[in-house]
Amino acid sequence: VSLIVPIGAGFKYYVNDNFYVGFEITHRKSFTDYMDDVSTTYIDNNLFAKYLSPEQTAMANQLYYRGNLVPNGVNTRNPPVGDIRGNPKQNDSYFSSIIRMGFRLDNWNSPLSVKQMRCPSFY
Repeated sequence: VSLIVPIGAGFKYYVNDNFYVGFEITHRKSFTDYMDDVSTTYIDNNLFAKYLSPEQTAMANQLYYRGNLVPNGVNTRNPPVGDIRGNPKQNDSYFSSIIRMGFRLDNWNSPLSVKQMRCPSFY
């Protein structure tokens, strides 16, 4: 469990009284380096069989090193124990974005035929 600080901006544009479009982009800064499981150094993969079930051991061995899947990557299955796996001084962060559109239903479905109103833009 780690704290994440969201920082973002966006806009919403009303095309007419009942239809809007919008866009939002958010950067989330975390205070951990373990979101992507890449930090510090490689451990001895023989420990998987000692502490995990056979199914979990097989999966852990598949995920242990993926350098051979990268174009021009190193083609070794087992990097040396203690070899650098990531930089623990750089915490993880990520961006997300969303495109929105929506519409308000007109007063034909409002309770007691009360017309819906937009949120106030100032106080």
